[in-house]
Amino acid sequence: MAMEREKYETSDIALASYLLCSGANLLEIDRQNPRRCLFVFNVPNQSLITKWQEGKATVNALAFHNAYQGLKARLFRDD
Repeated sequence: MAMEREKYETSDIALASYLLCSGANLLEIDRQNPRRCLFVFNVPNQSLITKWQEGKATVNALAFHNAYQGLKARLFRDD
């Protein structure tokens, strides 16, 4: 019997960009709700989420910008 992977979901594109820059694995973008897409990740290290919530998250600015633009492009691309 295979165990289902744990997932972490967010609709916050900035948080999703930060997670990508921090090495989290994006599994999919769930578009089932046309008004709110969800970015679905493997569960990231809890310290990443804590740093984000505390306003102490740091990543390379260019990497963050590229991740943000890439996610935005994927949202508006017809898949």
